Amino acid sequence: MVKKYDLNEAFIFLDEVGFTKDWWRAIKYLIDTGELLNTVTTVTSSVSIKFKGEIELFPGRRGYGETVVAYPLSFREYISVLKPELNGKIVSTKSMDELRNVIELNMRYYSELKILFEKYLETGGFPLTIREFYSTKNVSYKTVENYLIWIENDILKAGRSTDLARQIIGTLLEKIPSTVSYDTIARQTDARSHKTVAAYINLFKNMYILDILYAYDPSRRTEQYRKEKKIFLTDPLLFKIFSYWCLREYNYSALLENTVQSHLKRIYGDRVYYFKNRYEIDAVVFEGSKAYGVEVKTTKTKYRFKPRWIKEIYILGENEIPIPVFLASLP
Repeated sequence: MVKKYDLNEAFIFLDEVGFTKDWWRAIKYLIDTGELLNTVTTVTSSVSIKFKGEIELFPGRRGYGETVVAYPLSFREYISVLKPELNGKIVSTKSMDELRNVIELNMRYYSELKILFEKYLETGGFPLTIREFYSTKNVSYKTVENYLIWIENDILKAGRSTDLARQIIGTLLEKIPSTVSYDTIARQTDARSHKTVAAYINLFKNMYILDILYAYDPSRRTEQYRKEKKIFLTDPLLFKIFSYWCLREYNYSALLENTVQSHLKRIYGDRVYYFKNRYEIDAVVFEGSKAYGVEVKTTKTKYRFKPRWIKEIYILGENEIPIPVFLASLP
């Protein structure tokens, strides 16, 4: 293509390829025939379902390219957009070992961060709701319905039932933040089979509306895939959307715990688990061989449970480490 048009380089943008059948075949052919030499090709899709799987069909053909996922804004990104001056003052670290010192430095901004965090829980990280909230002091149900329509559309395009999807999401809203099994969800919905539930959960995960923490077994030093899972929504706004869709109330403590878990999972990926024995630790983050626990508390607690294999536990709550400061201290 560069030679054909006598160019030194070219930039090609292909938008919304997600549900175009076999779109990847054309790209693969052009790569293999050399037509895309000295060309930067950007392929985008607002739907991640098929796109996420098909991107793997380019091994050895991606050059310097990479996959970029546009998540809703994290709390730190939210601060950077709405309060850039404050964002410039806040220290951050990815190191769990250094995090406590960074949190202590950022405690001076607690009052400002608390106000921002309360608004973040209302708007989530979606630009449309953030803009509406700061214009009208509210997130309208019309906006909630618009996001819901997009979600339902993607479910239908994936060949799944919106009715069953609503039942499964509704059941999750009742269970979160507790652990849950696919069998339990199947018994409480028309899914009937844990395999059907697993297929829907995988769909929702590929749509980036939820994620999973697996149990960690310290005796075997590995995750336990068959044990009950902690399933969490990936953005605060999704609680409002799905509460409206499923006619279910949600627990405020679940909203807080999910928000913390989603931030940890986004930063540390598959190195985040949960632990449950006689006591439960909401999230366990591994850095190398060192494990760090994170617990979200909405009430005072006197007992501090720390297994020997965990180096340190961060207790988050109004009377402990404030959640807004903790999240703002992460990158």
